[in-house]
Amino acid sequence: MDISQASTYDYIALNGHMRAIYKKKYNCDLEIQKLKTRMGKYEKRRPMIDEHVEKYKASRGCNRVVSRTVDRIDNIQFNTCLCSIKHPLMGQLLTLNSAYEKGILPFKGSLMDQPAQAIDLIELTARAQEREVNLLREEQANGRR
Repeated sequence: MDISQASTYDYIALNGHMRAIYKKKYNCDLEIQKLKTRMGKYEKRRPMIDEHVEKYKASRGCNRVVSRTVDRIDNIQFNTCLCSIKHPLMGQLLTLNSAYEKGILPFKGSLMDQPAQAIDLIELTARAQEREVNLLREEQANGRR
């Protein structure tokens, strides 16, 4: 019997944020900075930098909803770039997950004394991280063949 479950928001935001951490293609700020640097080298292109950045963002769905699926995680279709999806507790949950894997619980007492939602969020984070690590390993293995 489930006493507590993570919310739908938690599930979507944690999975999207975790994918953005592990996939380089969702590091849009770095890519935009590279684009600006490349274009800034040419005098003729400097006035067009902002226009090109906006085109880049539009093509990827950065900070906007697009009509196509940008990524899919389980049964969730994302119609926006995952660079804009952030879970406010991601840093703390990654730290708690690391401690939890070592047997350290977030609150005093045994496992049964822990808040159910805290354990749900830690386990959701662990599953999302495990999935992304497995996908990364699979991509690396396929790339080497």
